[in-house]
Amino acid sequence: MSYKVVIPQDITDAGKEYLVENGYELVIGNGKIDAENLKKIVADADALLVRSACCDMEIIDAAKKLKVIGNHGVGVDNIDIDYCTKKGIWVTNAPLSNTISVAEHTMGLLFALAHNFVFMDSETRKGNWEIRNSLKGDDLAGKTLGLVGLGRIGA
Repeated sequence: MSYKVVIPQDITDAGKEYLVENGYELVIGNGKIDAENLKKIVADADALLVRSACCDMEIIDAAKKLKVIGNHGVGVDNIDIDYCTKKGIWVTNAPLSNTISVAEHTMGLLFALAHNFVFMDSETRKGNWEIRNSLKGDDLAGKTLGLVGLGRIGA
């Protein structure tokens, strides 16, 4: 018997390949996470793997065969845990799934801020080529980065 896993917002190929190799049938949504769209695609789902889609009572009730909801990320604040508990639906998350991506994104933002990338891009697109002579970025070389907390991402 094959279990149907609904993934409203696409995930990495490695994750999908793992599920398929282990006999799961995948239904990949179109990325739209509005309630009406979700209710349609979860109707006969055994499992739901979400990223930022809201799993409230309405969505959970629309999925008549639902056994588990997995969040592809750290938290589960987008899932009605109490209602899932009452209905006997397991809820899980993947706390390591986006650790590297978040750390890399943070570093990217650090570089963008130090060198005024957003403002410089906006001005250059307007044709203001002289902005490069009036606004300078800060080199990060020789600077010290302080981390508050040393959880998974900071480590």
